[in-house]
Formats: sequence, C-alpha cells, structure tokens
Amino acid sequence: MSKQYKMYINGEWVNAISGKVFDEHNPATGEIFAKVPCGERPDVKKAIDAANTAWAWLGADTPDSKMDVSPESRRHLRKGTERFSPKSNRRDGFNICESYG
Repeated sequence: MSKQYKMYINGEWVNAISGKVFDEHNPATGEIFAKVPCGERPDVKKAIDAANTAWAWLGADTPDSKMDVSPESRRHLRKGTERFSPKSNRRDGFNICESYG
C-alpha cells in the first residue's frame, strides 16, 4: 500500500486544492510507493502568500522577541544544547562555557 503525502502550507498539512494526486514510482521496481498532491497555480499562490505573511512577521521583531513568542521552542533548543554540547566539546575542544554561549 502506498503512503499518501500532503503539502505543508501556512502551518497546515493540506491536499492540493484541486484534489489531484500523482503516483511516485520506485525507479528500481516500478512499484508505486507514494501518492503526492499535484500542486498547481492556486496552491503555489497560497504557499507564496503564506510565506510573505510569515516573512513580514519575521522581519518585524528582534531575535529576542521571536524567542519570547514560543517558550516551547526555547525549551526544545535548550534541551538540544544540553544534549549535544558535551559531544561538540569533545570533538572540537571547546570548554563547557564556550559551547553554551
């Protein structure tokens, strides 16, 4: 059975506006392994409009204010730092203060 994929537009996983899909084939076997939305002009316009809106928002604030928008994101970033910093210290020779910034 093939997997059905969607497009990520404006923070949502969506099908093509037309509802059309096309089959993705495994080049080695010819077997259909996925169904993919057939994005057309209206889908592209929707994605570009969403990107322009996001870009305007991103450019309006400082980096610090953007971090305040999503405390959950900040927690994930800090967890990643705690997890990967010791590895980069050993690999790159940084002390712990340098790796945490």
